[in-house]
Amino acid sequence: MDSNISTSACQKFAAQNPAMCDYGSCYATLCPRTCQKCASVTCYSCRAVARPENCNTTIECPSKDFKCILAKSYTDDFREVFGLGCALGNVCDSADSNTICCSTDLCNNNKTQPTTTTTAARKLPIRRGNKDKVVRQTAASCTDIHDDACRDLLSSDASICDTACAKSLCPLTCGACKQCYDCDYVSDSSQCNSTRVCQQGEHCYGIETINTYHEHGFRLGCAPDILCNKLTSMAVSTFGRKRALAGGCCDGNLCNDHLKAVTTTTTTTTTTTTTTTKDPLCQCTGTFYYQVNNECYFISGTEGTRQNGQDYCNIHCGQLATFTESSQLSAVTTHYYNLFRHSLDPHFYHYKYHHYDHMFVDAVKYQKSHTHPTYIWESTGRTVSSSLLNLHNVNSTYSDMCAVTSSLHSNTIQAEDCSDSHYALCQLRKQ
Repeated sequence: MDSNISTSACQKFAAQNPAMCDYGSCYATLCPRTCQKCASVTCYSCRAVARPENCNTTIECPSKDFKCILAKSYTDDFREVFGLGCALGNVCDSADSNTICCSTDLCNNNKTQPTTTTTAARKLPIRRGNKDKVVRQTAASCTDIHDDACRDLLSSDASICDTACAKSLCPLTCGACKQCYDCDYVSDSSQCNSTRVCQQGEHCYGIETINTYHEHGFRLGCAPDILCNKLTSMAVSTFGRKRALAGGCCDGNLCNDHLKAVTTTTTTTTTTTTTTTKDPLCQCTGTFYYQVNNECYFISGTEGTRQNGQDYCNIHCGQLATFTESSQLSAVTTHYYNLFRHSLDPHFYHYKYHHYDHMFVDAVKYQKSHTHPTYIWESTGRTVSSSLLNLHNVNSTYSDMCAVTSSLHSNTIQAEDCSDSHYALCQLRKQ
């Protein structure tokens, strides 16, 4: 390659980082002429001009053996003139004091003229940047190293993003990474100002959420395929009727900000007003409800598949339970263990507490492994802390994609077949 991919892009890169060519080969690959890596140089070329800077004609030298030359001479009437062009290296080596040679593009119109006091041909200096002011060579996180330069690169060569170099400098422009809006709850998706860099293979998502007052809002973030595949089928019970939740995934950068909020309206003969209704059944009260760290948990009334449990939680103003730390899970399971095991209330005599050892939670397996599988909380797409995982018998549960509590009074979860029958551990949605 004997020319820059984009002259304008290379000029912007060089202005941002004068020493860019001294650090690795990436810039030199994109900007070989700027980095003096071309097979030949381009020089100013004029036969006789009064001043070197008056020459505006350029020429590309035949090979890398040539250098740019600036030579002073005199006309028959003793006027001083200058000749500019290409010259073989051996010409420069034997040049007299009226000659200057240099080896960078367009370096031979230097305003400093050769003088008779110089005893040997001298080469014009190659300009080097101040290494104390070096800008990082590769872009940080999901940010292009120079927005305009990256756009110029892509405009000049539509396939430039196929190269690792361009992806490292321009990950956002090249689609090598993406950012998504990331908010646990906003009443309108356009109100979310927090962003997050997604992991490889994740997509931006947005989904409607409904709190215990039946107020509509949205949760936004990054999600893997397993969650995206389920978003379109998720539903919620609203005022006794089951309806689909608005939401889905998208692949563009910051693309998850266009979901429309849904409101419930009550129409009279004169006015239409937006209302929110507090459901008295959606409170953290009752024998089977337990509150810890400002979160309220409860258990489904019957056993069933994970989907059955998820439906039960939704109908009762909740979702499958999530936990941020093992102590929180331990507090919940221990509470129910004590409730079922030690209660003197005859109402509990028919309960067999060990039926509640394994209760479905919100976690699902994201990456299979015979030693250290990865789990995510399906409702948020966030990774489950390793402190919450029971990794015993991992081989025997390799294909199980859902998760249950390990036992009552335990602080871990373990893999389980999604179609097995268990109670569900639910978590009340925040009001």
